[in-house]
Amino acid sequence: MPAVTIERSTDETVVVMFWHDILAVWMKGPPTIANQRDAERIASKLLEQWTRGIAMMVVIGVGLPLPSAEVKRELDAIYRRLAPNLRALSYVVLGSGFHPTMVRSHLIASNWVMRRPYATSTTGDVKKGATWLFYTLGEDAERGSVDQFTQALAAAVRGEAPTTLRTRS
Repeated sequence: MPAVTIERSTDETVVVMFWHDILAVWMKGPPTIANQRDAERIASKLLEQWTRGIAMMVVIGVGLPLPSAEVKRELDAIYRRLAPNLRALSYVVLGSGFHPTMVRSHLIASNWVMRRPYATSTTGDVKKGATWLFYTLGEDAERGSVDQFTQALAAAVRGEAPTTLRTRS
């Protein structure tokens, strides 16, 4: 299992986990410009270590509202800045019913229209999103397994430390 680094946004609503060449961003609260900039700052650290590019998983918690127009503009700008270094992006929108289905549909449509320069996936299941990322990135023995990744991410979101961990705030 690779070393794991966990960081959180200043407002504690975003949990970010570095896992080898994968950056997982778990949105526990509504997206704001401040917490998205925190996530970008944290992502930039990983990009310095992985010059060949990284994959990213964005998990949107149950019942979170869609971002405001102002936050959407900021998110678009952040994705444009990160795009040259992204190899794959998996969105995981948790929950069932109309709202999560609408959010997943919106993400699929916007990724299709924007034609991002990296592979994208949208799902409602963390393990499916992780499996897709691992497959898309190709084999790397140092990355560990999908199960290790998803267990470490779940522990990080619960505030527990995975077995090998470096925590920064």
